[in-house]
Amino acid sequence: MYYSRAELVDMGFKTLGENVFIDKRTPIDFPHKISLGNNIKIGSFCILSGDIVLKDNVRIASYVFLSGSSVGIEVGNYVCIASGTKVLTGSDDYSGEFHSSPWLDASLTRPEYKKICIHDHAIIGTNSVLLPGAEIAEGVAVGALSLIKTKTQPYKIYAGVPAAVIKDRKKDFVEKLKANLYIYIYNSYEFCNADLFCKYGKKMLFARFAVLLDTGMAIVPLKRIVMP
Repeated sequence: MYYSRAELVDMGFKTLGENVFIDKRTPIDFPHKISLGNNIKIGSFCILSGDIVLKDNVRIASYVFLSGSSVGIEVGNYVCIASGTKVLTGSDDYSGEFHSSPWLDASLTRPEYKKICIHDHAIIGTNSVLLPGAEIAEGVAVGALSLIKTKTQPYKIYAGVPAAVIKDRKKDFVEKLKANLYIYIYNSYEFCNADLFCKYGKKMLFARFAVLLDTGMAIVPLKRIVMP
């Protein structure tokens, strides 16, 4: 069971795109700090907290924890995050120089906060952990149960604790996505070629508004299209 559109609007997200599905068993902390793009699906028992940006076509599976704190988590287009993954922008000091108890004076602790970015077309395997400052480059695949704490290289496959490059990741799926760029108009159940949409888009009559992404399938809530 997902929140209705009205319920999502009432939550007061910073931005809220179209075609957003969030399971009702997922609590949303501080929605005014969360920006959601178009075509978002978030499973059950997730936790979203702090500054978070999810762009378009993002899938968050069940039991994922996104802790953006004040520094933020930014998730790009066409990203999939598998169940049980933790994305943590904050961490305590483990060196022994400082304590980790939240009940002590601030001078006795030294928590660290760094932004985490997950770029377009990345996939994060189940139960992986991203620590403060991690950056998942475009097209990266992270194997299950992996630990990422630094920057990664585009279109590589990482696995392990700490994660290391296993091999290159093919780009075939991106090329297929570009080759099959169509606009699906779900209100009228019609299809039009993306090239025509780009050419005549400004002359269309919109019942609501259109969403055109760079690649892949874009869901467009239109009730009428006029082509010359």
